[in-house]
Amino acid sequence: MEPPGRAGTPIVITLRNRSTASAVPLVEGLTLDEAHSLLEKDRLRTSASCPEGGQCKVLDQSPDPGASISEDRRVQLEVVLVKALVPNVEGRVETVAETKIEARRLVFDPQEPCPAVRCAVRVGSQSPKSGYTKLESHISVELVAVMPDLEGEPGEEAAEALNTLGVKPEFEGQGDLVERTDPPPDEPLDPGQVVIVYLTEKSE
Repeated sequence: MEPPGRAGTPIVITLRNRSTASAVPLVEGLTLDEAHSLLEKDRLRTSASCPEGGQCKVLDQSPDPGASISEDRRVQLEVVLVKALVPNVEGRVETVAETKIEARRLVFDPQEPCPAVRCAVRVGSQSPKSGYTKLESHISVELVAVMPDLEGEPGEEAAEALNTLGVKPEFEGQGDLVERTDPPPDEPLDPGQVVIVYLTEKSE
């Protein structure tokens, strides 16, 4: 045995390079969210994206499943929009609700249109309320009448408009023109509800 400090048999140290390659997983047929999660587990990425409020499905991928590629390399995905997230439009005015629903490639389907020509309406309820649904699905909405702005209108015309909406006008004050109403404009109206109309004299 040789004393410490003297040259002896050389020690060979083998350094192994850490592998940075990953096998591409199969993501075809998955939703884009599922594909993102699966790729991230293998430290892979993709630049594929889905429109806001939509759910996309993976149609094709490159490289093919099982291919060995370096970590952090992007996997190319071909996706298609298959579902849309139903927006919550309860309480919205009809025109805004329709725009939001149709922007998601869904069908705005009001159940009962407002009976009056000058009627303002809001969405009282909707079905379905949330979640993803197929494109072009009908979103059923129940419209509720809201108090129109009658300020400055002749009392007779105000009475006619309110009767058409199915509510009961009661007048207070002296004059020919509407000064204000209770409830005020844009408040929801219930069938048979009493609406107080305050009158004033004609302006000079």
